[in-house]
Amino acid sequence: MKPWSSSTRILLAMVAAAALSLQALPVGATVSSQSKIARVMILEGDVGIVELEATATQASCSNPQYSSDGRQWTFLVSTAHGKAILNALLTAHVTRANVVIVGTGACSIGLAREDVSQAHVFSP
Repeated sequence: MKPWSSSTRILLAMVAAAALSLQALPVGATVSSQSKIARVMILEGDVGIVELEATATQASCSNPQYSSDGRQWTFLVSTAHGKAILNALLTAHVTRANVVIVGTGACSIGLAREDVSQAHVFSP
């Protein structure tokens, strides 16, 4: 049997870490279905946006008109948490792995999109 590539090992490590980090969801938080990432955007002010291919129901603070019908979530790339989320999302996007986004139930970053609490990456 052929050994796993380094990118596969990294991806599996991220999946294991995500599985260990499961916590009770905040009130009003939403969870996407497994989906591929359509795009990742970094905007002025260190705001990151992830857009999934699948539509999801988001927190009541999210506006479907601005969140591409519930396919977009926001995070700050200037924090350690945001950098970890960005790393996981870019890896998933490049490898075409499915992800599940867990929201916070709030839209504190603004832009009428729910904030990301967790990003779970699955084997491609």
